Amino acid sequence: FMERFSDNRLVEANWLRGMAALEAMKGSFSRARELLGKSREILSDLGAPLVATTSLVPGLVELLSGDALEAERRFRSSYAALKRIGERNARATAAAYVARALYAQERLEEAERFTLISEELAPADDYAARVEWSTTRAKVLALNGRHEEAESLAARAAALAGQMDDVETQAQALRDRAEVLRLAGRSEGAGHLVRRAILLHEQKGDVVSAARARAFLNELQLASAS
Repeated sequence: FMERFSDNRLVEANWLRGMAALEAMKGSFSRARELLGKSREILSDLGAPLVATTSLVPGLVELLSGDALEAERRFRSSYAALKRIGERNARATAAAYVARALYAQERLEEAERFTLISEELAPADDYAARVEWSTTRAKVLALNGRHEEAESLAARAAALAGQMDDVETQAQALRDRAEVLRLAGRSEGAGHLVRRAILLHEQKGDVVSAARARAFLNELQLASAS
């Protein structure tokens, strides 16, 4: 895009956001934030700041960085901006990511509430939003002791993710399904799911998520051995 559309500033703003996400996957969070800042500046100059406000990339960068509170703030900002303009489809995904950030902070009731919002907004063919809210709700159910329901929901979400081209969504769904199994006391059955997730993260080049998945796999192996 840089080479083909070097004179198109709107395209430049968009590829800067894409590059920011990829830099975050490599662990270059300062660089990712710098690229997002440049993208926002361009959009502001063009009179299109709403494009930056509604983007989910800033939240994804913070989620990868491990700052769930900042990720929540970013996702909520995107959700609110999308709500103001009456958008539903992208708002369904934003709500699901708010739920993921809340779950990471162990704020389970709020997380479940946003999964319900996402479910209500998401059309039937929006696989990304459906997978995202389903996996977070499954983990909340598991933590509340509703293991059978949680495992069923997580399995359906992983199967749905498997029909998508997005390997990151596939990998995250596998890790979330493994987490549901771990919470149900079935760590021995979760390892193969995490190994598959690691391969997918590595295929994408997501160094950060692959490392977290390997750490999770080590935890599972220790739990199975004890």
